Amino acid sequence: MAELRFEWDTEKARSNLRKHGVSFET
Repeated sequence: MAELRFEWDTEKARSNLRKHGVSFET
């Protein structure tokens, strides 16, 4: 389950990066 959440968070981070120009993957 942790792996699935990691993948989902990665996709969310990409979406936020596109929309706001901010990446949560520091």
